[in-house]
Amino acid sequence: MTQWAVIQEQFVASPQQAVTDADALLARMARGRGFPDGEQFEDQIAALSVRHAHCVQGYRNMHAVARGQSSAEEMREAMVEAQSLFETLVTEQPASPSRPTRRPPTTKATRCRH
Repeated sequence: MTQWAVIQEQFVASPQQAVTDADALLARMARGRGFPDGEQFEDQIAALSVRHAHCVQGYRNMHAVARGQSSAEEMREAMVEAQSLFETLVTEQPASPSRPTRRPPTTKATRCRH
């Protein structure tokens, strides 16, 4: 079972915790693929938008919902929207710590859904 699937199951019992965990997972995955650290969210979003423009709004919504008071429906929508970025990042190779970060060219398999 993927980490995302575990978080989705957690959503039923604890939506706010699931959204917070999903936000943290996306930040770690992006960092692991050579994008700026998630501690500077706007820098990370800017870098992600260069390669994954169609996915960043879902991640931005997830980040906002994880930090505010939101309804269960808003949290559910954020999870659904952010899943495309998760799926895209899963298909990318992690950055090698010994080499400068270079991401492969975008292919159909790594493009976000519209």
